[in-house]
This record gives sequence, structure tokens and C-alpha cells, in this order.
Amino acid sequence: MIDDSGVRFLNDGTPTYSSYSYATMEALDVAVVSPNIFSGSNWSVLGNIRSNPLPILIKLDARQSVYKDRKKFWNFKKADWESYSSSADSEINRNPLTKAIESDWLTLKDVIIRNAKKTIPRGNFRKTKKRFIHKSEPLQNLLEEKNIYLGHLVYLLDLQLEPSYRN
Repeated sequence: MIDDSGVRFLNDGTPTYSSYSYATMEALDVAVVSPNIFSGSNWSVLGNIRSNPLPILIKLDARQSVYKDRKKFWNFKKADWESYSSSADSEINRNPLTKAIESDWLTLKDVIIRNAKKTIPRGNFRKTKKRFIHKSEPLQNLLEEKNIYLGHLVYLLDLQLEPSYRN
């Protein structure tokens, strides 16, 4: 199944689990990505933070080229309707309709789009600027409080995991 799907493994063989009773180290975790993001992916085992299995960090390169769809719209309020109708009518009269429905449809569609591009202005949607509030004072106070609680939690975990530290 993996061969058929073409996925790639990020693992490099670094052990993620260690058994102290058997004195062994194993690479138990598996990270799988699609081939189109494999070249911009990085897999690494983080240092020992008293966790077994060890935590894994997977980084994706954010600078990959991505197709950006620029949404455009027809601004019908600024359209020159007289010019559009006269140019579309004259072009339709130059290309008379035949009995072939498919070719008539393609011709009509080309005439409509070509004349619309000439006489109806187009523009981009207004780009909105995201406003981040992560530097606001109330949020900063909450983040500082969270860090204090995390510090207390780490201290308590150290006391429970390492009884030799108490002496």
C-alpha cells in the first residue's frame, strides 16, 4: 500500500524509545509525508526531557512555492454598456451561427468574454490586513501567568521524578 501511494518516510533511524531494563534503543515512531512536500520536510528527535518515547519535531519549509489564487471581480458599476453591446453585436454579426451547437457555443462565449475584458473594468478584492493582538497588555499578563504555572509544574514534576534532588 505504501509503495502504491508514493509516500515518503521522514525517519532517519534515530532511536525514539529506550528500554533501561533491557538496555536497548528503538526507533518506534514513523513519520510519513506526501512526495510533494518531502524535500521541504525535516524530522528530528528532541533531547531527553524525561519522556519515553522521546518527542519528535517535524518541520515543514514554509517557503515552498504555492499557487496563489488572486480573486478578481468584474466591476459592473463602471462598465461601458453601450460600447459592450455595440462591439458584441458587431462581432456576433460577423460570425453567423451554424448548426453545430458546440462550436456556436464556444464562439459566443469567446465573443462575450473578449468584449467584457475590453469594456468592463476588473480589479482585485480588497486585501485585508490581519491584526494580531498577541502583544496586547491583557494577553501578555495571561502569558506571564501561564509561564509561572508551567515553572511550578516543572518544579513539582522534578521533585516527583527525582527524589535525590530533595536532599
